[in-house]
Amino acid sequence: MYKFEIEKMGCMSCVHHIEDELKELDKAVVLRPDLKGRTLEVRSLSSRDEVKKVIEDAGYQVKDLN
Repeated sequence: MYKFEIEKMGCMSCVHHIEDELKELDKAVVLRPDLKGRTLEVRSLSSRDEVKKVIEDAGYQVKDLN
């Protein structure tokens, strides 16, 4: 599981947007968002770098937390 801090992820609409983009990379992706803390845990078969790039390409700044 990867954990990221996602700047400007303030609502479930943001989470759904990120999820839609990640599902194109990995259909079985699972997200655990924390909107208050602006963190996102991602379970994916794809690499951390691939996941991070998809989130960045969706328009969000990403910081690794683990």
